[in-house]
Amino acid sequence: SKTNQTWEQDGTNKYLNFQITQNIDGKNKIKFNYGYSKTDLDITNLTTIFDTSYYAGSWNYDTDSSNYHHHSYLADNRSGIGTKEKYQHRGMLTFDWQVSEKSKILIGALFINRTETIYSNEPVDVLRRSLYYHYHSVYNPESEEVFRRLKEVKTLDWNYEISEKTLQIPIQFQFRANKYWQFMFTVNRIMNDVTVKEQTSAFFESREETKNGETTIRENFIERYTMPVQSLTENKTDVMVGVQLTISPKFSLNLNIDPEINNTVNNNFINIAQWWLSFKASI
Repeated sequence: SKTNQTWEQDGTNKYLNFQITQNIDGKNKIKFNYGYSKTDLDITNLTTIFDTSYYAGSWNYDTDSSNYHHHSYLADNRSGIGTKEKYQHRGMLTFDWQVSEKSKILIGALFINRTETIYSNEPVDVLRRSLYYHYHSVYNPESEEVFRRLKEVKTLDWNYEISEKTLQIPIQFQFRANKYWQFMFTVNRIMNDVTVKEQTSAFFESREETKNGETTIRENFIERYTMPVQSLTENKTDVMVGVQLTISPKFSLNLNIDPEINNTVNNNFINIAQWWLSFKASI
């Protein structure tokens, strides 16, 4: 088996982002952040597939015997052009509430709307051949031989679309014990909805099929293959704890842990799903 494939992508990315901060009473703040991104790509591809296979077997038992073998051949050449477009809108509203000198509450809402579409036009020239032989001394004493040949010249139009909408509502509690230690506890409600659509249209110039000497030819017809729409909805609540150590006014360490509760038949236990360790330094 041998496959040669070349992909090329060329395009542009565009970004827009702005933030608005409004002080309410000197201590509390409202922040709004909006981001937009757009990606346009031109896609070209060239693929050559060549494959051959062979298997055989035989057995004997008392007066029974059997043997069989199978040959197959595939030559697939295709080249195509297409486009890929991606859009994303991202908006976040945050309320920063200073409860006391040592404690703070952050309440937010994050909404993300993302869409990605891919279109490709791909001329295909494919040839398949196979030969199957089977002999059994009792059930198939005259043997059986099946020869198939399929030659197709077609163009494939592929359309793929995925859309994702996400809404997150995080609430974070911050408590500063002293000038060195600060602790954080975050609860985040996550609602996610994903939809995937996919359709392929095959425009046949010709299809020539041969089976045991009989040949059938069809020309200028269309076949469409539509995948069932896939939808995924996710609703979950994520919890995160963190600690910040301020070693000096110019250097601090941050540790965030995302715990996860696993339910088993006998008991429940907590493990660490993710953790992050970071530092911040200024010169």
